[in-house]
Amino acid sequence: MGFNSNSLPGDVLDRVIMGLEGKDGTAVDQIGTKIPVTELSGTIPAMPSLSTLARSVNPNGVAEGAAPKAFDLGLSNATYAIKKFPGLSYIPFGTAIALEGHGFRVLEGYGKLARAYVAVDVNAMLNTKLSSTSLNTEEAVGNSAWTSSSSTPIEDMQDAMAKCGYGDVAFFGRDVVEALQLHPDFTARLSNYSGGAASQGEILDIIRRLFPSLRKVVLGNNMFNSANEGQAATLAYQFDGLAWMGHEDALLVCEQGSPDSATWREEAQEAHAIRFTRRLDVVRVHQDKGAVITGVI
Repeated sequence: MGFNSNSLPGDVLDRVIMGLEGKDGTAVDQIGTKIPVTELSGTIPAMPSLSTLARSVNPNGVAEGAAPKAFDLGLSNATYAIKKFPGLSYIPFGTAIALEGHGFRVLEGYGKLARAYVAVDVNAMLNTKLSSTSLNTEEAVGNSAWTSSSSTPIEDMQDAMAKCGYGDVAFFGRDVVEALQLHPDFTARLSNYSGGAASQGEILDIIRRLFPSLRKVVLGNNMFNSANEGQAATLAYQFDGLAWMGHEDALLVCEQGSPDSATWREEAQEAHAIRFTRRLDVVRVHQDKGAVITGVI
């Protein structure tokens, strides 16, 4: 006999949805610095910009007993404003009964859908912050787009890393990595290359080895439906064309509370309702601590 979710208590449904939290995430959860906040808006301390780099204050050492020159860390401030990102799904009772009768895990499927809608919106915010030439230092490609064999992607990355003070995280869109999979600057570094294409994992590993300061090299291959509501689905990737390198402590994810989930029965509509909500803001601190490479595709 099929499983009937209409007979489940609400708290059981809540646990089903909350159990999905560890399975799905947004790109910003992979590369940002998490800052828990309680207020809807405010100011938080942030690490200093590159302009406050350490300088030589005691180049010849200090005589025993003499007072050394003091220095100030130079902490700065970052301003945030929390935005609410909700995802809401409705499942008609009859639909749930029919699908569950065939073994389809309806609640988990709709729970993932609610989370996916939130992830798309949060990813869109992240993409705006990382691709901005006002929030990041711009490094234009030196020769041509990376789809051309005559381009110089490694040199472009070197210039970007130099501009942002050799950051610890890099983020590349799917199509950017695909271009590098065929680029001679990268395939020449693979002893087992046989004329096809280097794997995405090999490309990310080469970049990490080229720049030892990088702790994370992340591929943004998040797919979404770019069509307007009511139109036929158009599959696209959210971070296509993006090549960003910078410091994780200058990409802040200010989140108010924990992600919140709820389920309830809409008796008038004879449907289950599933909601997933995050309240956060993505803040790029200090233009000089991040570099976006433009013209890569």
